[in-house]
Amino acid sequence: MDTRQRIIQSETLYGIPTLTIYPKDAENLPVVFYVHGLTSNKRSGIELGDMLAEAGICMVAMDAAMHGERLDDRIRTAWEKPSSEDIYPFESGLDRLFLMFQIVEQTARDMETLIHHFSTDPRMNIHRLGVCGSSMGGFVAFLMAARFEMVQAAVTFISHASFLEHWENALMEAGSNPKWQKTIQSVEAETLKRTAFIRQLDPLEKLQTRFAPKPLLMIVAGQDTDIPKTYATRLGKVLQPFYAGYPDQLRLSYHSGITHRVTSDMRLQARDWFVRFL
Repeated sequence: MDTRQRIIQSETLYGIPTLTIYPKDAENLPVVFYVHGLTSNKRSGIELGDMLAEAGICMVAMDAAMHGERLDDRIRTAWEKPSSEDIYPFESGLDRLFLMFQIVEQTARDMETLIHHFSTDPRMNIHRLGVCGSSMGGFVAFLMAARFEMVQAAVTFISHASFLEHWENALMEAGSNPKWQKTIQSVEAETLKRTAFIRQLDPLEKLQTRFAPKPLLMIVAGQDTDIPKTYATRLGKVLQPFYAGYPDQLRLSYHSGITHRVTSDMRLQARDWFVRFL
């Protein structure tokens, strides 16, 4: 796209840093809200934003909670050294995983705030609303699709919606390590609280009862070891009966030979999905 024909506006709204990317002279256009992956920031959405603007769609990219312009030290150092707030063995990754789910929950709240803010923006038609996210941002997109009835279409990159299963699998794996068992058992009460938090956050049931059969595209990478494609594959099978009358509105797209990253081809596929359904 000729960058002279699109505008990127950077602003902080309600403490949430955003980039709004839209075609010049935009008026009453569909809008997609985008969230990046863990440790990244809103600028990772610029390529997709350019593609969408060229197709006549606005995009609002946001820094997730504790990321980007509001970077928190726990994100800056979480993979380098334990935090004083950690309760599990550092090598288990359990504290970092729980922190990510806390970030997902807060970022979904922040996105809802932004959606309400832009609902009166003449550039955008909030009734033609899409959500999109990569990895952790995909968790946010799934959560918003399940929670927020105004969402009309969703695309997720290298992500899944099985929050509770992910957490319980990580607990089981960590608990099977003899070196960590005593420490993990000593914080059982807190683990139960954290599990309850993730259970109520999990979007799986509401995706079936509240979002389906709205358009959902799940894009996964064939060689992804961070978020294996089996999660999305199972979700596709669970959702399939809810799309029986609308089979074209549910799609699982594999990109073979790709690790845990988002490619330009994936972004083009997302653009085409939003063009079609928004």
